[in-house]
Amino acid sequence: MVLLALPSGPALLAGDAVVHLDWLASDDVQRIPVDPARAADVRNEVRALLKDDPQVVLFPGHGAAA
Repeated sequence: MVLLALPSGPALLAGDAVVHLDWLASDDVQRIPVDPARAADVRNEVRALLKDDPQVVLFPGHGAAA
């Protein structure tokens, strides 16, 4: 992931760390075969970032930005 400080505001380029926005809203990480615990940690870190700074525009790996 990369957090950019753009003139228009911060943008998080999450790539496949946040595959889809619906994944970010879900608590289901068991479908992730490699390391579900790490996936949950990343999801929670992104959730905290977005809560702390609602100006951040999130670009997930697939789908529209939020």
